[in-house]
Amino acid sequence: MNAGADRLRPEWSALPLLLRARIVDAIGGRFVRDAPAQNGFSAGYAGVVTTTRGTAFVKACAHDGHQDSLAYLRAEMRVLAVLPSEIAPTVLGDVDEPVGAALLLAAIDGRHPGTPGWSMTFMPSRSAFGFSPRPPRPSGCPMPPTA
Repeated sequence: MNAGADRLRPEWSALPLLLRARIVDAIGGRFVRDAPAQNGFSAGYAGVVTTTRGTAFVKACAHDGHQDSLAYLRAEMRVLAVLPSEIAPTVLGDVDEPVGAALLLAAIDGRHPGTPGWSMTFMPSRSAFGFSPRPPRPSGCPMPPTA
């Protein structure tokens, strides 16, 4: 496994069955397919999961997977729970079981960072949001764990 944005992620089928079942239950319906988002900084699963009732962008990590990625995912779940809706992605749900954790977000159209044309969509968004390299931390927002 490589460190950095070219890290290979585990496949949907590599996640524990109970974790996958809880994710599908949170979306509703029966599993249809997943479209993995390969590459990235996390060693956890990331991809769009589609069921007969809906779609979600899912970030998940098994308990026996990369422990730092699991800790960061759980920290992201806590942070997103307190961020104002104006600046946070739409959280559809989360799953936290002894076998692992998952965060379900509204799936949006876009390109994965590093794919051709990505900067063409990122730069206008960056400008529109008035990107600041160090935005202020909202009150009550927990800090992620440090190594």
